[in-house]
Parts: sequence; structure tokens; C-alpha cells
Amino acid sequence: GARLRGASVTTAPDAAIRHFRAAASAGRRTDSAELVVEARLRLAYALNIRGRAGAALRELDGCVER
Repeated sequence: GARLRGASVTTAPDAAIRHFRAAASAGRRTDSAELVVEARLRLAYALNIRGRAGAALRELDGCVER
């Protein structure tokens, strides 16, 4: 899976969620659609690992709407 400061998304999903939310926010601030979509896709994966399938699906829907 995706790596996050030496920890994988599967072993540290809460840290990954914070990281990917911040990355998506940074992408929006810099008007980088590519960064926003990549961060949101990874965020969706981390949310799903954490058992938050509904939130994960909303992130994926947001990627498609862009």
C-alpha cells in the first residue's frame, strides 16, 4: 500500500487520513487538480481501511465530479 513516513496506510490509517486530507487541501490551495485527485484517492483507501466505507465513497465521488 501507500507509504506514510515509514508506516503503511494499513498500520497507521489515522495518520494517513490526516496526511491525505492535508495533501488534498494543499492541492486545492495551489489549484492542482492532479494533486487533489491523487490525495483524495489515497484518502479513500485509508478511510476504507479504517472501516469508513461511506466516507471513502464520497471521496471517490468527489474525484469523479472534478
